[in-house]
Amino acid sequence: MKIRALVLIVIAFCFLPQRGQASDCRSELGAHLKPITATSPFSWALETTLVAGAMENSDLNRTFNSQMLYGGLDFSATHHQLYFETGLKYWSKSDEAERTGTGNGTGSSLPTNFYKPEKRHWGLREFFYGFHKNDTQIKVGLQSMKFNQSLLLDERVLGASFEQTLHGWDVALKTGTVATDFARMGDFCGTRHVYRLLPNGRFNLVSDQLWETNFVGTSLSWQPSRETEEPNVMDDDGFSMESFSSFEETTPPLIQEIRLIFYEEFGSGFHTYKYYLGSGATFNLPLNLDLNTEILYQAIQNENALAYRIQCQKDWAWNSGALSGLNIMYWGKYAFDAGSRFYPAFSNLYLGEVMRLDALDLPCWTASVRHAFAFPLKPAIELYYLKQSELDHVQEWDMQLSAHVYRGLVCYGIFSQLQSDAVGSVTNMAKVEMRWAF
Repeated sequence: MKIRALVLIVIAFCFLPQRGQASDCRSELGAHLKPITATSPFSWALETTLVAGAMENSDLNRTFNSQMLYGGLDFSATHHQLYFETGLKYWSKSDEAERTGTGNGTGSSLPTNFYKPEKRHWGLREFFYGFHKNDTQIKVGLQSMKFNQSLLLDERVLGASFEQTLHGWDVALKTGTVATDFARMGDFCGTRHVYRLLPNGRFNLVSDQLWETNFVGTSLSWQPSRETEEPNVMDDDGFSMESFSSFEETTPPLIQEIRLIFYEEFGSGFHTYKYYLGSGATFNLPLNLDLNTEILYQAIQNENALAYRIQCQKDWAWNSGALSGLNIMYWGKYAFDAGSRFYPAFSNLYLGEVMRLDALDLPCWTASVRHAFAFPLKPAIELYYLKQSELDHVQEWDMQLSAHVYRGLVCYGIFSQLQSDAVGSVTNMAKVEMRWAF
């Protein structure tokens, strides 16, 4: 069986833990930008990716592959930055009988046909102008956006963002539009059109056209530790679970962050009104435990609901230089209106490698354990588990291994096993991937 051969190949490789449940294109491009000349403000990098895999259950025997080529160009001078990143993608799978469609499934309706992008197509990942001075950051263009540690917004957006830091306080104002051409789980970077297990296609809240699915939001957060420390810049293309924490000799304060968020999604692709109001807090607990909590109220006509998240993370730094991590997260929901679902369009809480469970499928919980060895080639291993207790009762196991084979060359792969009422039978998936940035 093809799947058994690929499982053996997966076990032969070791994979990067931070790339595990990534919600968009896996990439090392940003870490390999280099100046054109020693004194030039321009930097560049290229990256190529090769993927091959197989899936099977009682009704499916599929092989698939994809190839991608990225290019990035950065101009940075004083307080200004102009960044451009583009790429070419090709994908194919052995069963191509399904029809294509153009319905985007926005609002509360589902597409009648499953949409899939062209096999060979060009796409943009980033194209923005940024201004950074002291504690002020402004960015305009195609960019990745988040609201700090909140999971309400995590998307690739054509828009603008403003962030201001005042001692331990952060103020952010962000707005933009999202389309499937460049969305994190859209046509260029997404994998759902390849994995596709559900016969009725995807439930997609992102429009195929600009200006139909938009948002505007603001957040206010207080971080006591940042009154004396520099801001921590996070890699947007990191592991879906939070990356390894930095280990400090001093005892951190109990309260790491408190935040408030007001957020609206609007446009012809949404309901008459769609508002979110939320708060969250992150704590440093004894035994070096990080506790992240969040509660979000969804205001939609006849679909008012309350969602809450509790996430606990523990990291270990061993004397040998190895790193270990444990992460557990629970998402729950209370529906004020019968049958209400919780579905912010741009949260991108796609959990699992194969099923890509949407945020609206609550309640659910996840757990992951990972270990990075202090050996040459930087091998690492991660186990990930997802359980959705209602609706389709999705359960998924993922195992991932990784290794840096050569400078800029990473080999990785993943084995997944999925059970779901919507699929009917146990599905196995295995894939290998080589990614080289230069």
